[in-house]
Amino acid sequence: MFRITKVLCIATILVLAFLLGTQNPQVVTLNYIVASTNIPLAVVISIAFSVGIIVGILISFKVFTSLKWHNYRLKRKNKLSVLKDS
Repeated sequence: MFRITKVLCIATILVLAFLLGTQNPQVVTLNYIVASTNIPLAVVISIAFSVGIIVGILISFKVFTSLKWHNYRLKRKNKLSVLKDS
């Protein structure tokens, strides 16, 4: 069930990215600190979207990893305390 939900979410994101790309064909000037370039707006939106997803995944991974580690330590402490009381 989780796998189907995951595939549907990815498909929805891809369709939304495609729709954004087709609706924004204008060329924009992107100014960097030392340079500038002309690229399609769809590319800028896609890059920003991708960077946002990657940053979100990295933050979520850190949070979930720390919570799982904390949960493991609490279970271990509980198990040792039960064995000690027996």
